[in-house]
Amino acid sequence: GIYYDNVLIGEAYNPKGTAKANKTFRVKVTVDVLLQSFLRIPRFLGDLAAREVPVTTRSNIRGKVEIIEIIKKTVGVKLNCALTVTLADQNYKDLDCKRSVSI
Repeated sequence: GIYYDNVLIGEAYNPKGTAKANKTFRVKVTVDVLLQSFLRIPRFLGDLAAREVPVTTRSNIRGKVEIIEIIKKTVGVKLNCALTVTLADQNYKDLDCKRSVSI
């Protein structure tokens, strides 16, 4: 989820996929933005005028890991990030992420 001032403003849905050992792959993600949520946040107009919106994201990805086709485990990865979206250039800054893995 994507949060602004601790209010859920967007949800992302990722497609299923398979990653090979020691490989990274990019995935396109669709985000549904809840516009009515912005209007409930008092500081939104001030941040909009400043053209910078601080947000946080919380991701939880679970999957199965196979080692030599013998050992099979379920693994969970949690990723929490804080960043500032800059509206002027439609980019971001001050990205700070924390991750945890559970087996």
